[in-house]
Amino acid sequence: MTTAFIEQSASGAAAPRAAARPASGKPIGTAGVGVRFESLAKRYNDLYAVDGVNLDVAPGEFLSILGPSGSGKTTVLMLIAGFVSPSSGRLLLGDQDISRIPPHKRDIGVVFQNYALFPHLDVRRNVAFPLEVRKVAKDEIARRVAWALERVHMSQYADRRVSQLSGGQQQRVALARAIVFEPRALLMDEPLAALDRNLRVDMQHEIRSLQRSLGQTVIYVTHDQEEALNLSDRVAVMDHGRLQQVDTPKNLYLRPANPFVAGFFGEANLFRGNAEAAAFVTESGARLPLARSARGKAVLCVRPEMIVFGDKQKEGFPSLEGTVVETRFQGSILRISLRTPLGPIMAVRHINTTDDAPPEGTRLTFGWDPELGHLMVQE
Repeated sequence: MTTAFIEQSASGAAAPRAAARPASGKPIGTAGVGVRFESLAKRYNDLYAVDGVNLDVAPGEFLSILGPSGSGKTTVLMLIAGFVSPSSGRLLLGDQDISRIPPHKRDIGVVFQNYALFPHLDVRRNVAFPLEVRKVAKDEIARRVAWALERVHMSQYADRRVSQLSGGQQQRVALARAIVFEPRALLMDEPLAALDRNLRVDMQHEIRSLQRSLGQTVIYVTHDQEEALNLSDRVAVMDHGRLQQVDTPKNLYLRPANPFVAGFFGEANLFRGNAEAAAFVTESGARLPLARSARGKAVLCVRPEMIVFGDKQKEGFPSLEGTVVETRFQGSILRISLRTPLGPIMAVRHINTTDDAPPEGTRLTFGWDPELGHLMVQE
């Protein structure tokens, strides 16, 4: 099986290798271009599905758009693909305004959740279809199809009917079809949703490896936070048609912009109250230490894995008590639900084979490092 080759840049980051050159002809595999949203909006009657989105996607970047149902993420993808037209604003692909250009003239590859393959055609003809529509010469079609199938490790299945393939194999064929005509950007609409968990993880690695090797710009729509974490250079979190935050997965998790992002992007213990210099006073009256002075109405975010128990607490940590309501084993971690004066608290503890879960009703002391709590002051 051929694997994608990633070189290291001078800075140590993964850099795309130059396009692979087939036996004859010019190299195949054009690097992606940037995508820019300028006050992009889509309105249906009085409802904004997308409301004034401004965003720059760098050439070769892998950006995931994450949000709940109805957040506007799929509408954004449809706007980029050209399947719907914006009500206002502009959309640029590289330096070209494509806001009113029909889909077939945008040179954008799209991979759908349901793959959208032709069941009556074999793998080779499915992958060749976008080239045939573009009236590419037959010998060039054969060359490009062979290249695309090799990139997704499907060369040996070229003569198989789609109906004879597994879900993962069909997804690879859909990916080959999306890259075979050398698109300027690649859109992916929850392409792994129909696959089982283990296959999803494998396909995530393959998609990311392929994207890096081609230097392709990818905009990937998903509702799966873990998928966004694993794949993305940056993630755009949407809600009610608006961008809530665009940042790296690490920053979204550790420094969410608002309570919605904190609660949607991973689990969070959220405490509402007021910052009073070096202390945060919860609505229940508890005083919690802050790492930095702040003032005003705020929400304090503490992630479950930041909670420590008993003798693992240090000077300066809040010292709190709670009662175990439920424990759940999840592989290498133990999830502990607590009832506390602050409200329900979720904690995560890494375990080994000698650890026992605290029984329901156990009283535990707990706290956290104030440096790890994230304060969101509300304007």
